[in-house]
Amino acid sequence: MVITPHVLCVLLVLMPIKGHYLSGLAPVNYCKAGAESEKCKKEIPLYVNRLNSEESFIPFEYHHFDFCLSNDTQLPVENLGHVGFGEQIQPSPYKINFLENVSCQTVCTKSYKGSDTESKKKLNLLKNGMTLFYQHHWIIDNMPTVWCYLVNEGSKSYCSTGFPMGCQIRMNFDTCTPIVNTSPSQVGTYFLFNHVDINIIYHSGGSEEWGVAFGDNGGRIISVKVKPASINHQNPQKPDCSVRKLLKIPNYLATDETFNIVYTYNFGLKCGKKSFSPPPPPRPDPFWLSSGRRGLFLEVGGLSTPSSIFTDNTLHK
Repeated sequence: MVITPHVLCVLLVLMPIKGHYLSGLAPVNYCKAGAESEKCKKEIPLYVNRLNSEESFIPFEYHHFDFCLSNDTQLPVENLGHVGFGEQIQPSPYKINFLENVSCQTVCTKSYKGSDTESKKKLNLLKNGMTLFYQHHWIIDNMPTVWCYLVNEGSKSYCSTGFPMGCQIRMNFDTCTPIVNTSPSQVGTYFLFNHVDINIIYHSGGSEEWGVAFGDNGGRIISVKVKPASINHQNPQKPDCSVRKLLKIPNYLATDETFNIVYTYNFGLKCGKKSFSPPPPPRPDPFWLSSGRRGLFLEVGGLSTPSSIFTDNTLHK
């Protein structure tokens, strides 16, 4: 029996269709503590990805550097795009809940002793990462966090889907001064960004059909912005994020010297309009080609190709 294109079209219409979830499309409802249900959850997961650099072809996983690690051993589910692009997405130790602002929360404290060889190696890894301007890539609600900064002496604002782990003042390539307003005379100094402000803009469900169950107590995330900072917390037990004394990484540690790095963060939410969107990033890795979106495109391509081949072979038969 010869199957004509018309017959094939009729058969395709009559065939049962099974839907597949494509990551990055299904919106997630969040609500504050006490209003959780099957339709919304209070915890907003923050995932970390591998770090990369424009000055090096070698990416590193998050745990390569001596950052704070999560106690959560369950890895997030990765789609075909994440695997295809070599993403290394892991849970983070940063805990945030919907409609719960956080001020100067300690993540962990790292101590380095001058008498310990392993401590010196870890500090050198941090300094090497800052020298090559390695950047974090965080993910919240399957969206990349966006870091916006001023350029051209503050006349323009640009946004990027990555933010630096720190910086080093160099004569030929000073990445610190525009961020931490340091003096150019401090050539060779390392500044670690051990603090980050996380700001989420969300759309309230109070006047939406999908928000009937929780109203103004819940919503959907529109965008996430981060702002790294370098803060030298004098007391690890009582960090003060209002102090803007920069955290300098020492070039040398004496045998009897101990150097502490306290990692902290602020978290805040703001209700915004549904149509809000962050400014486009200046680099060739735009928002719609972020980790989640690239994964979505690869998923669609991977699922569409076999279907196209099957249809083409059927038509030829």
